[in-house]
Amino acid sequence: MEQRKNLCAQVPISLHNRVTEAKEALGQTTAEYITNLLTEYYEMKENGGNTAMTNGKNRTMAFQIDEELFQRIKTHLDRESARLGRKVTQREFVLRIRWQRWRWQAQICQQTRYLRPQRPRLQGRHHRQR
Repeated sequence: MEQRKNLCAQVPISLHNRVTEAKEALGQTTAEYITNLLTEYYEMKENGGNTAMTNGKNRTMAFQIDEELFQRIKTHLDRESARLGRKVTQREFVLRIRWQRWRWQAQICQQTRYLRPQRPRLQGRHHRQR
């Protein structure tokens, strides 16, 4: 692993809130989020402003949905954009759903592991059941 060094900066509270919300939506630590953000920024600069199509790490996912669902999602994105004071993209919406689903599944797995009945352990090699 590459050596690390601290990077600290005073930023406006509004920007801090955006970073905090975005990193939480992705389930990342601040260090992971800022590292990914800066890496993507410099890759974008090196690739003429287009990181998604040139770095080989991203793929396009396209699917069709019915008009009613599309309009509901569009309305939701407009509401969230107004609430957050920034544009919420369809990509961000889909990725947030994915992360929420994975976290939910992890919680279910964690809960069921504790709820699963435990078989009593038999002691000794010659234990007899009565």
